[in-house]
Amino acid sequence: MALEIKVLDYGDIELESSFLVLGRNCGIRARVYTYGFLILGGQYPIVVDTGFRDNAIMETLGMRGLQFHEQMIENQLARHG
Repeated sequence: MALEIKVLDYGDIELESSFLVLGRNCGIRARVYTYGFLILGGQYPIVVDTGFRDNAIMETLGMRGLQFHEQMIENQLARHG
């Protein structure tokens, strides 16, 4: 059985660099791509969801979610039927 992995683009997260590597580049903002994955070819499709749902939640963590309408999970999945 051959599996196929589709990359889902969930948008970006803007955060302080020291969140990525503790104590490194404190105070400097960085942008990190946020991807999910759709695995096809098995008995059922599998979604590995690594994204964020709500920018307000990101803000409570000191981060900012940057997501366009086409990057919402429903629209990313629709691209692959």
